[in-house]
Amino acid sequence: MLDLFKRLFCQKQSNPLSQNISISSASSSDAEDSPEAANVKQVEKITDILNQELDVNLERIYSRQWEFDFPNGCPDNLDQEDIEPDESPAPTTRLSQVPSYVVLDFETTGLSPECDCIIEIGAIKYIDGQEFGVMNTFVNPQCPIPAKITRLTGITDDDVSGAPTVQNAIEKLYQFIDGLPIVAHNARFDLSFLDAAYHAIGLESKLEYIDTLELARHAFPSAPNHKLSTLIRFLSIDDSQDHRALSDVRQTHALFCKCIASSKKTITPKCFHGSTQSRVASNEYHRYPKFSPKDVICTCDSLDKSHPLYQKRIVFTGQLSISRQDAAQMAADVGAIITGAVSRKTDYLVVGTQDLAIVGKNGVSSKEKKVRELNQLGATHIKIIREREFIDLVHAVEV
Repeated sequence: MLDLFKRLFCQKQSNPLSQNISISSASSSDAEDSPEAANVKQVEKITDILNQELDVNLERIYSRQWEFDFPNGCPDNLDQEDIEPDESPAPTTRLSQVPSYVVLDFETTGLSPECDCIIEIGAIKYIDGQEFGVMNTFVNPQCPIPAKITRLTGITDDDVSGAPTVQNAIEKLYQFIDGLPIVAHNARFDLSFLDAAYHAIGLESKLEYIDTLELARHAFPSAPNHKLSTLIRFLSIDDSQDHRALSDVRQTHALFCKCIASSKKTITPKCFHGSTQSRVASNEYHRYPKFSPKDVICTCDSLDKSHPLYQKRIVFTGQLSISRQDAAQMAADVGAIITGAVSRKTDYLVVGTQDLAIVGKNGVSSKEKKVRELNQLGATHIKIIREREFIDLVHAVEV
């Protein structure tokens, strides 16, 4: 049928005098009542109908001529205003639930917001689903960049020497985000640095986020793991430059769109409860309310079984720079099991700062003493780790 329309189109273009299909009829009035005349009239009626249908269909083809590659191009006499527009509503997607957001990625000197610094910011703002603005800057950490970070990111001390300070860069980022939800891969990592930076310079921290790591676990359970670098290869996303902030932002956004397209899950931003929100102004450690490990429930739809903390039993002791409950939630969200007491089944004891008035001059809690005793008896191989080591393990999905 398409070939027929093409041929008719070309005929109409090359011969404007014969714009309709015509069939000659008897001109003699004496023959009007003959059977032949009746047949001619019937054919003429059919011809009129065919011409009407032909005009309608050719007009549709003219309006979409670029899709058919006609040799003579689109006819000049076609008035686009005469074509009735399609007023049917555009199909809605789950992306329309969060039409505006900022995709964010940091490069840092390490994995702990308490000990490490931001060295590069990459952010792209999307308004109504369209790219609206880009922010990309190095940040001067005012300390040497570790060699392993330079090998990973390619960022050197010379790159950041003339860059804005953390305060100046974060103030600009605060204005850039302007209260929009943040999309990031393994969002707790980036938001923990952002939250700490906000509080350090006295900015209000009310952050909402969407974590593409959680979305990808739900949307692509068959992926080998859910590191950003793995998902990029698994989903054939452009990977022109790894481990740089702006490149990671564009890859994260591509992943975000693929997650939305592949998942039936409703996309709803979560509130980030930062580690520094409950910290006193003097930045000193203090007591946190007690909580029950039974109350800590994994918030992820699916888990990466290759994660080093998956199904590992973890016990906390002492004061951490984050609340005990926040630390437990971080572990639970990667598949760890939180318990309140040390046993032979314990895998890790996370040790914070001890109150000597409680544990004594040696600074060792009863939990740590029990671990040491069990390990000495050879009954267990419980690992005693500090807070930074714990955070490194939690974020191992990004390492």
